[in-house]
Amino acid sequence: MSLPQYDRLLLLSCAALHEGAYAKAAQDARLAISLDPSFDAHVSLGSALSALGDYVGAVRALLQAMELAVQRGAHEDYNFSAVAADAFVLLTKVECAREPRPSWWNEPTLRAYSAAAVGKAPDHIYAWVMRAFVLMRHGIT
Repeated sequence: MSLPQYDRLLLLSCAALHEGAYAKAAQDARLAISLDPSFDAHVSLGSALSALGDYVGAVRALLQAMELAVQRGAHEDYNFSAVAADAFVLLTKVECAREPRPSWWNEPTLRAYSAAAVGKAPDHIYAWVMRAFVLMRHGIT
């Protein structure tokens, strides 16, 4: 039994990421997105583009993944929190200074997202980076 094409492409993208073949990972993720614009495929694309140094493309892919998760009601888990932290860190890079900020880029929502990130993804370093930045920036202790 063979895997459906989307699943096969997503697995290939993840394997290429693991092997450091980032251009291949991005290519496979884009093909997977063309079949099903899913959260996982966008995250894989974002990870590959970030590793390639395309921070603008990476943040766009991650923000699209987040939007899809919210639309599907799947924004209360580890994966969403980790992706929010990754997107936050990318948006603080100088390369992304001209990127529009998402609707959640405001003090109360950033505080809530950063608290959720460290609570749901405590092993994800960018969750802690996000939380520290948000707390320091807003003078919250």
